Amino acid sequence: GGEGCDSSCQVEAGAECTNVADELSVCTIECGDGKRHSSEQCDAGPGTTLGCTNCQQDPGATCTGNLGGISVCEIECGDGFRHESEECDDNGVAPGDGCDATCNREKGWSCTQVVGETSVCSAVCGDGEQHP
Repeated sequence: GGEGCDSSCQVEAGAECTNVADELSVCTIECGDGKRHSSEQCDAGPGTTLGCTNCQQDPGATCTGNLGGISVCEIECGDGFRHESEECDDNGVAPGDGCDATCNREKGWSCTQVVGETSVCSAVCGDGEQHP
């Protein structure tokens, strides 16, 4: 099989193909339809991006699922890649640096929150707390 066309030359679920006599079919697939195709590392379904962005596995994520099925992805806190479900990810799990072991911002700290990047945390001055 190829992208959108199975080994029996039938259109795969979630694919759309042109069918012109005596010509090769051209097929397109839909990312986010919950059916992983051979060109996709993952497909977690509509509206789901945890560990899978634009049908490509995020760095630090582990995705499982068979071709034609939905992917299930897990992320790892402390890998330096901030996922949407994390308040921060500073590439570590040590406490006292602004981002705790569960990737939540610690009290009295401010952290950058750009998805896909390593968080940079700094103590908030004037909050009445003493930070290391």
